[in-house]
Amino acid sequence: AGSEGVGRGSTPNFIHLSEMSYYERRADMSQNALRGVLNAVPLVEGTIVIAESSGDGPKGSFYELCMSAERDDGSTPFQLLFIPWYEDEEYVLPVPELWSFSQDALELRAKLPDLTDEQLYYWDYKRSEHISSGGTFFEFIREYPSFLSDCFAAAEGRIYPEYGSLHYRDIPFTPRDAHMSGWKLYRGIDWGFG
Repeated sequence: AGSEGVGRGSTPNFIHLSEMSYYERRADMSQNALRGVLNAVPLVEGTIVIAESSGDGPKGSFYELCMSAERDDGSTPFQLLFIPWYEDEEYVLPVPELWSFSQDALELRAKLPDLTDEQLYYWDYKRSEHISSGGTFFEFIREYPSFLSDCFAAAEGRIYPEYGSLHYRDIPFTPRDAHMSGWKLYRGIDWGFG
């Protein structure tokens, strides 16, 4: 398994590609091996290919497959099934007395007002646990996605660290106001991904 000849010489009618996002990271699983597996499955009634994974940023075969299926433009026979973390009934924790939700949790609640306090506390607890063990927020939301875009959130390659809404503020001004107050104007370019 994992060689260039994987899937070749057979005609499987059921394949389950678990954690497909991470296949291309493995030295023994190249693009050719993955194509060999998928090409071996005949496109006839009764064949099943399940490709599932937590996301690994906006790159790779799994990402491309998901984006093609989301567009639903006929470019792939795959159907997209996204299951957010909060659909799992076990992802709840009792909220401790005097608990204050993080800013990230409050922002999530604004986007998903139907989340229960117990669900939101679970998410906030896991977020805090993940970040305190050295993980990043972007890695966390890929593991606990609320939206399809979370699966492919990217922080790699960024020059500046991740900032939530507490780390910036809007200053209303026009370029004319800035010039009149003696400010120098500069342009910035965000070369980040995502």
